[in-house]
Amino acid sequence: MSDEPASQTRRFGYVAVVGRPNVGKSTLVNRLVGAKVSIVSRRAQTTRASVLGICTRGHVQAALIDTPGVHEDAARVLNRVMVRNALSAIKNADVGLFLVEASAMQTLDRAALERVMRIEKANALPWICCLTKSDLVRPREQLLERIAAAHAIRNWHAIIPLSARKGHGVDDLEQAVSELLPTGPHHFPDDHLSDRSLKFMAAEIIREQLMRQLGDEVPHRTAVHIEAFEESEKIVHMRAVILVEREGQKAIVIGAKGERLKSIGSKARAGLETLLEKKVNLKLWVRVRPNWSNSEKAVRALGIDERL
Repeated sequence: MSDEPASQTRRFGYVAVVGRPNVGKSTLVNRLVGAKVSIVSRRAQTTRASVLGICTRGHVQAALIDTPGVHEDAARVLNRVMVRNALSAIKNADVGLFLVEASAMQTLDRAALERVMRIEKANALPWICCLTKSDLVRPREQLLERIAAAHAIRNWHAIIPLSARKGHGVDDLEQAVSELLPTGPHHFPDDHLSDRSLKFMAAEIIREQLMRQLGDEVPHRTAVHIEAFEESEKIVHMRAVILVEREGQKAIVIGAKGERLKSIGSKARAGLETLLEKKVNLKLWVRVRPNWSNSEKAVRALGIDERL
């Protein structure tokens, strides 16, 4: 959002950031906020619950809703809840950002867009098409072809090529969003970066390491629950449980002689200390909870279902 004087008319609005899995939504939200509010990995479906990143620039405040990827594969309860979380965010939004990789619009992108546009509120929103990872398009002339292809799909308010990782095009996006936000008071203190609790963010930082360090299937069958969070002036004592669905998955998370769990804990601790700006004493356990990802009760208890 623009850095104009706060004495100007204030603007505030919710911005839904949507698209297929692994298209760069969390990376973009982190770039706009200027801090890490959403975990990131190379794996699809890293984001499960919507995360609000608060971006304040002078008189303009945007509440960016980082959503799970919209996908059709919803056989398990967890997948259905993730998609429901993403689509629910649109109902509260004032502006929509639909992300597509600049290299090409895939079948999954089209399916996600079609599903989004089935929502009545979605058709009334101004939508900006963000062509992500545009720095990777070679030769550069092909970017004009990608923009033309996006124009042919629907009538966007704007189409903006960008690279969230490098910051290219982000200023243009901020300006475009600022112009679309409704006038009104800011809903959050100007120094706030997210609406999520420290416990939620701590659990996400631990889960980020599971997504980054484990094999293809196991990370999507894991969850993290913070059992204890005790903060003093200089140190935070934390106990966290990593849930898996089978004994074999537990063995993979722990690793030979516990080395994998040690690595997960070490790197998560570093991320937690950056977040909390304190020393962290982190204790991790791994427990088997059979079929938790296909249980409405378990998914709700873990705080993934946005209806709570």
